[in-house]
Amino acid sequence: MFGELVAQLDRPEIAAGALVALEDEELESTIRRYAGSNDLTVADCVAGLVRGFLDQADDEAWMQLVGIMARATEDPSMAAFGAILRYCAKGFEAGTAQSP
Repeated sequence: MFGELVAQLDRPEIAAGALVALEDEELESTIRRYAGSNDLTVADCVAGLVRGFLDQADDEAWMQLVGIMARATEDPSMAAFGAILRYCAKGFEAGTAQSP
């Protein structure tokens, strides 16, 4: 379940494992660079990004996330996790991301 994943993101092995499980080397590299440049561990960065997104998401963002999870053919939780991190990474590129 997605809630269980979010609740465990403070555990470095869970955050790192989930990031690797996305099998998106560019995203992983982007997240690691962002964490390093903000003096954060990867776990703290990932947890902060995901929780920050969930705390600030409006109705449209939630509907998109639910849609992504509904269309996921394998693991809806990982689909949502990946979508959130990709959304945040776009913010890094645009210079609009806030530190978690």
